[in-house]
Amino acid sequence: MITDRHSPKFARDVSRRVHRGRRAYVYFSRKNGDQEIRVESLIEKNVGMLLEADPRVVSYRAQPAVLELSTNQVVAHRNNFESQVGVKPQFYTPDFECVLADGSIVVIDAKHSVFLGEFEEKRLQIETCYGQRGIRFLIVSQDMMSRELCENIESVHRVGATYLASKVSAWTPKIEQLLLRHERWSVNELAEQFVEGKVVVLAALMTGVLTTDFRQSLFSESATVTAGFGGLNHFEILNYV
Repeated sequence: MITDRHSPKFARDVSRRVHRGRRAYVYFSRKNGDQEIRVESLIEKNVGMLLEADPRVVSYRAQPAVLELSTNQVVAHRNNFESQVGVKPQFYTPDFECVLADGSIVVIDAKHSVFLGEFEEKRLQIETCYGQRGIRFLIVSQDMMSRELCENIESVHRVGATYLASKVSAWTPKIEQLLLRHERWSVNELAEQFVEGKVVVLAALMTGVLTTDFRQSLFSESATVTAGFGGLNHFEILNYV
């Protein structure tokens, strides 16, 4: 994959592993200074999209650094680890490291549910190492993210990469007027009020003009939205505690 000024620094460039047997995923992050985020599975991409949208997350990195478990050393790359006599290195690279608004750091492993059992022993060791550094360790499994949730978040992200805030602000007065008529709108009915259609609804969700429950598919007949009053709580999906 070609690299340029948008390419991030990482402990592992998962997009360049040629013997992987499956494709890697790359998406664009405004939250991280218009930078590419490179991940190696769809579940990682879904978690990354949640971090991108979550207002509690100030910044985040994929494949941020390597943790050596037996010595609790953190290095930029496993090649930077200085071998010690009698110590067999046990390397671990988290999927994400994110900085929250309160200044705390959370390290995240996005993992398929079928692997949680065999990962348990290693999880305890990893959690202990990061805990000694004052860093929280969180596992996000696929069971925590429904298909509807992931589709909704990606749709909003796609709109955010296309429409500038000034464009959204032009739609806001009409949305506010419509909300005076009805507190709750069907997504489809509200979209019909605009030439641009459902894009307006997605953009309004992105900026907090509207809010919804992302567990419902925004593309279903039953999906509804209400006034968001500028809040972005609907993007606070993950529990970092």
